[in-house]
Amino acid sequence: MARYLLSRGHRSIAFISPFHKALWSNKRLEGVLEIFSEAGYPKGVKSLVLDNYAYQWDYLHNPETSEDLRSLISQYNEWKKNTRIKFFKKFGNISYSIANT
Repeated sequence: MARYLLSRGHRSIAFISPFHKALWSNKRLEGVLEIFSEAGYPKGVKSLVLDNYAYQWDYLHNPETSEDLRSLISQYNEWKKNTRIKFFKKFGNISYSIANT
């Protein structure tokens, strides 16, 4: 996906993972960072992750998860304020999708 986004002209992306405690999420982020770095955009990936959970059942069985999710959405909204509006016009309101997953 990172290579595809680069090929479409994206130079700044968000990596969003609510289950970043899992090894697969860490490896995926490493891969995305490496691809963007090799393409000449070492700061082109903004990581928005929750590293308290490895899988969705960890999240669902923890009564304190709503605060963690609010924090992730807050980080995303802060990133969104600092990102070009053209990105959001092209891809629609992805914050709605994040809030409803």
